[in-house]
Amino acid sequence: MAYNRILPGEKYERWTVIKFVERQKTMYLWLCKCQCGTEKIVGAAGLRQGKSRSCGCLRNDLRKHDDSYYLEFFWNKVEKTDGCWIWKGSKTSGDYGILSVNGKSVYAHRFSYELVHGKIPGKLVIDHLCRHHSCVNPRHLEAVTTGENVWRGVVDRRKNCCVEGHPLTPNNIYVNPTTGKRRCRACRDYKRRLHYLKHKNTKLASSTT
Repeated sequence: MAYNRILPGEKYERWTVIKFVERQKTMYLWLCKCQCGTEKIVGAAGLRQGKSRSCGCLRNDLRKHDDSYYLEFFWNKVEKTDGCWIWKGSKTSGDYGILSVNGKSVYAHRFSYELVHGKIPGKLVIDHLCRHHSCVNPRHLEAVTTGENVWRGVVDRRKNCCVEGHPLTPNNIYVNPTTGKRRCRACRDYKRRLHYLKHKNTKLASSTT
């Protein structure tokens, strides 16, 4: 009897066929041994069509491989300092870091938080204690409710100084006409100056070569 064209000793991915067990209507069931040592009854159709490739250890191994790949990719995009760990990869318009994991966009700070603290519970969101959206230092991240996160943002906007210590006087506040967000003029001018000098040095270097 052909037992649906399966023979003892044949290998299918990580399965090794041991012996025929029984037939249930149109299903031919075989006892198989996985490469990891686990024995399990598997349908002949699943073996031949590749629907059953292992006892589950293959999926776990592939998942571990994927995790190591994403971890390496993640850390290659992080610039560590004594304070914030700045995300150097893709960012949203709000300066939040993003990366693609299994085809889905994930916030870099949430990815970092879950690496250290595990899955984010319930409907909590992640608040940046340092107030730098591009920071992924898990020590600067805290899981809070949406209400708490909004309240902290309101309190933060009421501060009299920016994160660099510049006084937020009316003459030193710039309001973005599109987003309505407040910015420190001194910090903005300083960043513009750095950008100008960097561009100028690049042009000088290219002209001398």
